[in-house]
Formats: sequence, structure tokens, C-alpha cells
Amino acid sequence: MQPADVSFAAAAAFPEVAAAVQALQIWDWPSVRAELDAAPPGMRAFVVHELAEHPEARQLAGYAWQQQPSDTAAAAVLAAHLIHTGWQIRTGAPAERVSPEQFTGFHEHLAAAEQVLIDAAARNPYDSAVGVQRLLTARGLRLGPGEVRRRYARLARIDAHNVTGQLQMLQSLCPKWSGTWPEVHAFARDRTLAAPPGAPNALLVAVGHLEHFAELGGGDTARAYLRSDAVRRELIDAADRSVWHGSFGREPGWVLALNAFAMVFLQLGDETAATGLLAAAAPFATRFPWSCLGDPAGVLRAYRRSLAGAAR
Repeated sequence: MQPADVSFAAAAAFPEVAAAVQALQIWDWPSVRAELDAAPPGMRAFVVHELAEHPEARQLAGYAWQQQPSDTAAAAVLAAHLIHTGWQIRTGAPAERVSPEQFTGFHEHLAAAEQVLIDAAARNPYDSAVGVQRLLTARGLRLGPGEVRRRYARLARIDAHNVTGQLQMLQSLCPKWSGTWPEVHAFARDRTLAAPPGAPNALLVAVGHLEHFAELGGGDTARAYLRSDAVRRELIDAADRSVWHGSFGREPGWVLALNAFAMVFLQLGDETAATGLLAAAAPFATRFPWSCLGDPAGVLRAYRRSLAGAAR
């Protein structure tokens, strides 16, 4: 696989996302709604999350919601777009490097999304897509760990293994959002063991350790952390339960799982495992976790060049 063949677009990996995006781009809300309503809870939440970055979402979903306030699919897409736009204004920079103007724009967008989601959750408390987006507003608006946990518990009652929501909950438990590493790793282990073997949820273990790796700076100290006996064993066990399990399929999270574990095993010095996982994901890639090391496309390009050089 050449670097040019890598696709960071989820629509290419998931027909459900591709169909919903195509309908959104031709301003066909009934078809977007039909795709979302036909999807099981985990896929519904995932598709909405992926629609957020498309500029058509705000006007099309906003109009649909205004015309039919009971359409919680429209509410979820509108809120997801507002949240996505707010986070783009804020950027992923540390808080001390975010300007007051950026924080204002960020909070205004998330507050608008929160109002949409409050109404949607009251109308349909069983919409997983609404539940996932409420985790993002709770974190961004800093509504507190108790509220975040309450919202996650409500989502888990709807869909116990919703990996999109679990990834958002994991972020909320990170120290950068006032959580702790023990909470991160305990949540990841718990949700991994609760999910069926072969499910992608074990990616939470890899993502939790990669977030820890990133906070440690991604250098020698960070690699030493990943290579400690306890962490290495936990990562191998998680891979055995998910990406290396015979039942591993193409549910939401499968591309991230393969990329996260590939990154993990690359840092552990196991290039054979990393290469096999990337081959299984081909031609799809995720920007995280490669962004921990720099530009994702550039990092993958350099990795493949190093492999080609070693082969020669």
C-alpha cells in the first residue's frame, strides 16, 4: 500500500456513512433520516458523529428540526455540527494557548448544541445519537464529572457497548479534563471485559494508554511507559480480545481499533504485529493516534518508507 492510497474518510469504510453523507450533500433529508432510522443504536450514533463535519448539516438538519421538533435525528445532526464547529474554533491546543475570543466562540456553539440536545432528550430519551452528543457538551461546557457519568449511564442503558460514546467518556476521564489516569484505565478495562469477544471495544485499552503516552511527550519516557510489563501485557490481552480475535468484524470502531493497536505495537518494537494490523485496516487510517507523532499522513508515509528500506 502506498501512502497515496490511505483514506482518512470514514465514509469510505462504512456504507452507512457514505449513503448518509451523499444524501446530506444533495440536501435530501428524508434519505438521511431513513439511513439513521434503519441503523442500530451503535451505528446511528457513529453516523451522526461523522456527519458533523459536513457544512450542509447545519442548514439542512436545522430546517428539518424546525419543521418537525420531534425529529431527534435532525436534532442530533444539528447539535453534532454545532459541537464540531465549536471545537474547530477552540482547536485542540492546551487551554493556556486558546484565546478568550476562541473560548467565547467555543462555548457559544456548545451552549446552542446543549439546548437542542436537552429538547431532543426530553422528546426521545432512547436516541443513542443524542446521548453521545450530550457527552461532548457536558465535557466541553465542564458540567462536572457527576453529570458526565450520569449522561454516560443513561446512554449505556440504551446501548451498553456503544463504542462512540465510550470513546467520549474515556476522553472525559483524562486528566486534561480533570479526570485521572486510574479512572481512564479502569473504565477501559471494564468496558473491554463487558463487551463480547471480538468486539472493537477493547480499543479503549489501547486509546487510554496512547493518551497517557501522548501526555508523557511521546518520547523515550513515554515508550518506557508502554513497554512496562503490566501495560504491555494489558495491551496484548486487549488485542487478543479484539483485533486478533476470530470474531472481529467491521462494526463502528474497527478502523480505529486496528490503527490504535498498530501504533501501540510499533511503539513496543513489534513491527510484524504493527504491519499486519495496518494491512488489515488498508486502505483506511485514522488521524488519531498517528497525530501523537506529527502529521498523520506524514507519519504513516515515513513508517512505510522505513519498512521498504528494511526490506531492501
